[in-house]
Amino acid sequence: MGRASVHPGLVQLDDVVRHQRGGHIAALAEAPPRGLQIGALLQPIPITGFSMARGRLETALAISPFRFGSQSNFAAGIAMVTTAPDAVRLHDEMAERLWEAVKGETAGRLLRRAVGQAG
Repeated sequence: MGRASVHPGLVQLDDVVRHQRGGHIAALAEAPPRGLQIGALLQPIPITGFSMARGRLETALAISPFRFGSQSNFAAGIAMVTTAPDAVRLHDEMAERLWEAVKGETAGRLLRRAVGQAG
């Protein structure tokens, strides 16, 4: 699916890059550097992005259909920013459930299997 009109050489290059990057991420999951956590999620992730900023007195929740992080699109606007306790709690609980990911060597094996590498 999605490859019908793609040149076969590009498909092969895509497979090579996928194997290289997948192997690198699997190695990081198996032996993460200090301060880094990598896990393999076994359930779908939310489509809409959210970010939580925790302060001493309250936590702010930002929900946006646009990407957060280094390639943010704030020119188009942020959908919502709130400190409402129910919204913050629900998103915090969802983040905790999502982070119940497979980690370590098990995550590395799953990632290698996903990109077609032995391991």
